Parts: sequence; C-alpha cells; structure tokens
Amino acid sequence: MPRDPKQRDSVNDYEKKFLRIIDDFGWHVTNVVPRVEEEGDAWSYSTGLFYHFKHPEILIFNETHDLRHSMINAIGDRVRLGEKFQPGPSYADIVGDGYYVQLRPVDVSHYKDWGNSAIWFYDGDPSSFPLLQCFYPDMNGKFPWESSCEQWAIDAQPQLWKPKA
Repeated sequence: MPRDPKQRDSVNDYEKKFLRIIDDFGWHVTNVVPRVEEEGDAWSYSTGLFYHFKHPEILIFNETHDLRHSMINAIGDRVRLGEKFQPGPSYADIVGDGYYVQLRPVDVSHYKDWGNSAIWFYDGDPSSFPLLQCFYPDMNGKFPWESSCEQWAIDAQPQLWKPKA
C-alpha cells in the first residue's frame, strides 16, 4: 500500500517535501549523481505517476540533470492528460525536435539500485509498482539495442530490462 501524500506526520523534512510535491504536482522527480570524487551513473526517476495515474514510473540515465528532469516532466504532463506510454513504440517531443525515445520495463531485480525513494513511497515493496526506463537515441537515431548504435549511447544507458545475473 503506497503512502498517502497528504499524511506527513512522523516523517523527516525531506520526506515531507517529497510527499507534498507528489500531492501538489502528481509526481516527484528524484535526481541522483555520483559524489565529486566518484565515478558512476547519474539518473533521475519519478515517484507518483503510478499512484495518481496508474502509469509506470519513469527512469532515465546519464543526460544532464536538467534534461533528465524535463524529460520525466514532459512524460508526466502527457500522462496527466491521459496518454499511456508503453514499451515498444517511439515517442516524439520528449527530448527535443527530431529525436524520439523508447521505453522498456525495468526488471524488479534492479529497483533497489535505482529507485529507493519510489520503493519507500510504495511502502518498501519493489513489486508494487511498475517502472519503465526511458531510452534516448544516439545522434543517428539508433537505440542501444540496435546495430550501429554509437558506443557512448550504449554505455550511458544500462539495459535494465535484463534481470541481474
């Protein structure tokens, strides 16, 4: 059972703000980056799309903070208007003119690595909400699973539809 965003007693200040944003806007975007002295992925993900709209949460890797955040908000705005994003089709007007994105379901074995705030919100149960990874193409419009995709686009986007080994 997910947390009620209106019930903010007995949570810390960060959690109160997190819940207020979900209540006010419909979802919260969490942005994560490695520490300055560490290497690793940067990612952003939504919490609240499933709660409010019965739509999978969204996860995006390794673009700039602002672009990841705006991509999730662009998807969220369209979901609020009734659009449902599915694995498979290409979707325009998320990244920018001329570029499409595609989504794939994240295997639940990866949730704890990439979606802790969402897991907290959904009462600690990773299997209680769906999560879609949003993929962007390389500069030639190729996605990481397509032949001749540029290596930077493959390296920047872990393929989380595959279960952990």
